[in-house]
Amino acid sequence: MATGQMLQFVYSQKGTEAVTGYIEAAGDPEQGMAKMIGRLLVMTVQSAQMNGKRLPPEMIMQSGIEVSRALSEVAQKNGLLDPAQEKAVTESAFFDGLALFATEASAEALSDDERKRYIKLLDVVEKIESQGGIPGPGQGPQQGAQQRPRQEPQKPKAPAQERMQ
Repeated sequence: MATGQMLQFVYSQKGTEAVTGYIEAAGDPEQGMAKMIGRLLVMTVQSAQMNGKRLPPEMIMQSGIEVSRALSEVAQKNGLLDPAQEKAVTESAFFDGLALFATEASAEALSDDERKRYIKLLDVVEKIESQGGIPGPGQGPQQGAQQRPRQEPQKPKAPAQERMQ
């Protein structure tokens, strides 16, 4: 399941129902989206592995960003996510979902070296996020920060290494 397939699923009727189910089961958009992000990434890596391929962490990270945005959009359209909270919730869901992915992926699907690369990538992304947010498609860091006011998440974020242990 590549990025395109994940996005097709998220925007499909079945995907919309899954987004709704995850958020309602969690009772919180952030946790529901994080769980779905993690599961979609695990399925993607396992699918590639079954086909004899390994996906680089950078590709999975980008897929996570894209699917986070798609889930946010679907959740907003279905009244499950308040647009005023979208940025903070989506960013937290992305980080938590990636951490969930890294802890749930089997040893065969994710080597120790790849886990270390994810930790380093998460640290870089968290640094970028703390300096103004992760820009949207076609936006530079400053443009993305100017378009939406910065909102702090409701709970403090643990460093990437702590999330993956």
